Amino acid sequence: TNVVIPTMVNGMPVKVLGASVFENNTTIESCIGESIEVIKDNCFNACEALVSVDFPVATKIGNYSFRNNDMLKSVNIPMALEIGNYGFGDSIALTQIDLPKVTTLGNYAFYGSALVSIAFPEVVSVGSNCFQNCRKLTTVNLPKATSIDAYGFYSASELEIINAPLVDTLGSNVFYQCSSLTDISFPNVTMIPASCFKSCSLITSFSSDKVTNVGQEAFAYCSKLATINLPNATAVGNDAFTYVHGLVNVTLPKVTSLGSNAFARCSYLKTFEAPIATSIGGYCFDNCTRLEVIDIQMAKTLGSYCLRNCTALNPHLVFRQIQTINSQI
Repeated sequence: TNVVIPTMVNGMPVKVLGASVFENNTTIESCIGESIEVIKDNCFNACEALVSVDFPVATKIGNYSFRNNDMLKSVNIPMALEIGNYGFGDSIALTQIDLPKVTTLGNYAFYGSALVSIAFPEVVSVGSNCFQNCRKLTTVNLPKATSIDAYGFYSASELEIINAPLVDTLGSNVFYQCSSLTDISFPNVTMIPASCFKSCSLITSFSSDKVTNVGQEAFAYCSKLATINLPNATAVGNDAFTYVHGLVNVTLPKVTSLGSNAFARCSYLKTFEAPIATSIGGYCFDNCTRLEVIDIQMAKTLGSYCLRNCTALNPHLVFRQIQTINSQI
């Protein structure tokens, strides 16, 4: 069935498609609405035969509007400014979409879709889980985006390139399990939140002079990360760099606290300098078996087993400011 929404009904313009109008319809294959400006919640939710939609002047797409449309391939909504939560979520046949004016992407907006490449030139904010499980997505261009919320690209396992130079806020787990991501640059971000780049196994370097805080598991299991340059970081969270086998030499000149397991099992770490660090968490360098040189001489607190199995380390370390040693180190 092909549906054309009339522009006038009883002399009145038709500008809005109401909530759930076509929800669960099993026969509609296409819909054109030349005068429609607003598509409300659930309007085309679970329309299993829907292949194409054309709404040339619509500016708002409500929550769940096109969710679970397994056949949807063609979308023409060029004036859209806002995509609601789950707007196109689980549209597993949707490989491309052009939204040149959209500024806001809701939570789960494209969750589980088949998008391969996206370029949204006006997007400012990306909602949580927006592109989660988009496992065919390879390139992302968001030149005006300033924030990407939690789990924004979680498990987008084919994502290789993201361009978002103005982003200053990243949520937790944003790029967790983006195992094809090779290059990351967020020059305006001041905090790397929990699990932000966890298991991004192809990243080789990260540099930022604005980052002051590295959250829990932020780079955990980034096995090829070989270079970190964080000259103004003051805190490194628990497990932040655990199992990062690429690290050999690390210098963190302004860090004052290192969380538990922060560099645990960094099996190729050879030298480590944090000359003004005062607090070293438990198991911080656990099983760093190649660690030979470490400068944490200003530490006041050493957590339990913080140097456990650091078998290559000079046993005659000097801690000038030590006040507390928790159990064995």
